[in-house]
Amino acid sequence: VFLRADDVNRPDFEAAGQRQWVYEMRGKPTPLPYFSLPEDDFDDPDALQTWFESARAAAARNAKPKKKR
Repeated sequence: VFLRADDVNRPDFEAAGQRQWVYEMRGKPTPLPYFSLPEDDFDDPDALQTWFESARAAAARNAKPKKKR
C-alpha cells in the first residue's frame, strides 16, 4: 500500500522508515510522491486512520484546480 506524501507529511513517512515509490524512466530513477504504509500499522485501526487522513490531506493540498467548462 502506497500513500500520498508531500513536504508536510513526508518527514513522518521517512521517520517511520518507509520507502518512496520510485520507477525508472529512460534509465533514470524517478521518485513519485507516494510512500509505503508501515506494515506494523496494518492491523491497527487508529494508526491506519492517522496515515490515511495524512495522505488524504496531502492529496487535497496538491490537488489541481478543476477547469471550468
